[in-house]
Amino acid sequence: MGISLDPDGEPVAVFEPCENRVAGVAVIEVDHDGRAMNRLSRVEMDGSEDVREYAFLNADVQIEAGQRYELAAWAEGTAAWPFSSGANLASVWFEASDIAKLEPGKVMYRDPDRFTASRIGDPEEFVADACP
Repeated sequence: MGISLDPDGEPVAVFEPCENRVAGVAVIEVDHDGRAMNRLSRVEMDGSEDVREYAFLNADVQIEAGQRYELAAWAEGTAAWPFSSGANLASVWFEASDIAKLEPGKVMYRDPDRFTASRIGDPEEFVADACP
């Protein structure tokens, strides 16, 4: 999973679930080591649709400058919480300043080489890293 901008410039979660379907997404406040502190939201999806995009910021979920967050998703037919390694669709860690750096047509996603780090790339790079 990653974060991109919709046509209006608003941040959205984007999914490349490979052979699975997205079953849910959560926004979690984390400390700077990536440890969960507070779950802000959790949305379950019924898995009947091939969800590729989800607007995760809304009236219930506001992000604050200087706070670190984890955007996490899990796949259909897996244990939703806590994540098992097979269930997790690759979390992405971010701060408000990271979202401000996003440009249209780019995706911020988990750096496969560094835990809790993110990288920004083209959609093709995101897909290649999500489903090697």
